[in-house]
Amino acid sequence: MIRTFRRTTSDAATRAEPPGRPRPERAVAARFGATDGPAPAPEPGRLRHAALALLHEAVQVARWQLSRIGISIDPYYWSLEGGGDYALRPLAEAGRYAFGLCDIDDPATEAAFPPERLQHLMQCRAGGWQLFCARAGGRIVAFMSLRFDEAPCLGQSLPLGAGEGYIIWVYTTPEARGRGIAAHLRHACYAELRRRGIDRLYSYIDAMNEAGLGTARKVGIRPLQLKLHVGLGRLHWHIRLRSYSR
Repeated sequence: MIRTFRRTTSDAATRAEPPGRPRPERAVAARFGATDGPAPAPEPGRLRHAALALLHEAVQVARWQLSRIGISIDPYYWSLEGGGDYALRPLAEAGRYAFGLCDIDDPATEAAFPPERLQHLMQCRAGGWQLFCARAGGRIVAFMSLRFDEAPCLGQSLPLGAGEGYIIWVYTTPEARGRGIAAHLRHACYAELRRRGIDRLYSYIDAMNEAGLGTARKVGIRPLQLKLHVGLGRLHWHIRLRSYSR
C-alpha cells in the first residue's frame, strides 16, 4: 500500500530554511521585532529604516569582498570642523580633565599615551604630526592627530593653505567613552587652533560609519562634499558626488 503525505506550510518552511540562515523576509521581520502569527503592517518610516539598514549591510559586505581582491570602495564626506553651532553637553567631573597640545617627542607623553595606540604616536613622530590631548589622572584618555601642511586622505594628499588644518584621527580610550569627552576635546582644540590663527579645520568621515556621522551631527561638523574613493593598488580616484552650500 502506498501512503501519501501532505506537508504542512510550517513544515515546508522549516525544511526550506537551513539553521542559522533565515529567509530575507524573516530578516526584515526581525528588524521590526515581529513574531510568527498575524501582526499589523509596519509603519512606512520603520519599513524605510529596515530597508536602509539591510542595504547598508549589503554594501558593507560588498566592500569587504572587493577589498579581498585589492579594490577599495569608500564613500566619504569631506567636512569642515568647528564651523557649525552646537550645544556642548556639560562634562561630568570636568575638573579631572586637562586639554591641550602635546609634545610628541617628550618621554612623558609616551609614558601617558594609551598603550594600545603607541604605534600611532610613532607615526606622528615620523610624519611631523601634532597631537591635541585630553588628560585625566596623568593619563591621556583621548587625542586628535593634526596636520597643517597637507591633508592625507585615502591615497591622496591635498595641500593646505595658511590658516588651514586637517584632523587625521580622533581616538578615545574604551574606559573613557560615553562621557562626552570627544566632543569637549574637539571644542577645546577648535578654540586653541583659532588662537593660533587656524580657522579652517578639515576632516573626512566614512559615509557608512553611522557612529561617526552621529558624532558629526552632535558637534556641528558640516559636510562640504560627498565623494567616492575608488582604489586599485596604487591608483586612486576621488569622484565628487555632491557639493553642499557652505
